[in-house]
Amino acid sequence: MELKDVYYQYPGGEWALKGINLRLEKGKKVAILGPNGAGKSTLLLHLIGILKPKKGAVYFDGSRVEYTKAFLKRLRQKVGLVFQDPDTQMFAGSVFQEVAFGPLNLGLEEQEVRNRVLKALEVMGIEDLKHRPAHFLSYGQKKKVTIASVLAMSPEVLVFDEPTAYLDPKSSAELVEIMEKLYLSGKQIVISTHDVDLAFSFADWIVVMKDGRVLAQGSPVEIFTDKDIISESGLEMPLIVKISTLLKKKGLLKGTFPRNFEQLASKLENDGGD
Repeated sequence: MELKDVYYQYPGGEWALKGINLRLEKGKKVAILGPNGAGKSTLLLHLIGILKPKKGAVYFDGSRVEYTKAFLKRLRQKVGLVFQDPDTQMFAGSVFQEVAFGPLNLGLEEQEVRNRVLKALEVMGIEDLKHRPAHFLSYGQKKKVTIASVLAMSPEVLVFDEPTAYLDPKSSAELVEIMEKLYLSGKQIVISTHDVDLAFSFADWIVVMKDGRVLAQGSPVEIFTDKDIISESGLEMPLIVKISTLLKKKGLLKGTFPRNFEQLASKLENDGGD
């Protein structure tokens, strides 16, 4: 997925994207970070063709995105977006109907639709909710239903806008585990988030945005150990990086930065951090 010199302006507003040049490589979990107003959500909407650049172009798998009904239908079979607020995405009466909506619009046979729905519900661990009214679910349950509705389309790429926003710690951990399993099953994962701890522990590649531009990009360690980037972007340093930096200064930790507390504990237990 690639954006080349992409500009976008909302009607009557300021430019939300200002010359975005970005290539998202296959096989990498990507986290897009930045403060409110940085342009993260606007960028995600370009990835699935909901928004069209005022200038520049978007590419998927080497092909320039065309804003025809036929091309966008094919694109949205391959790239699925999970919105931050599940109520924005949900409209059907029951969970089964919600998850079945996309496959039905592909013109699939009834049995194929049913198989896709049941598989998606199984992956999300919500088979028991299939006959429940969708709008009477908890926020966390709704989030899982919206992900299932995207999975039922069998996309190659899953894009999450603030996936853990408003979730309690347990639900957040469950969702991160699900995203990891989806990645290991062969799905490309792209997330936008304010959560620097999530980005550092989960992603393979970090994109930092500010004022509609890409400020920096690189590996999690490269980005979050660069004080200039942290300062200019207004981001916080992840807690694990703060702790590891302190331990390194005291000579208690050596080698590469751990990405989570489990890795930190393991390094400290083995030869004093080597």
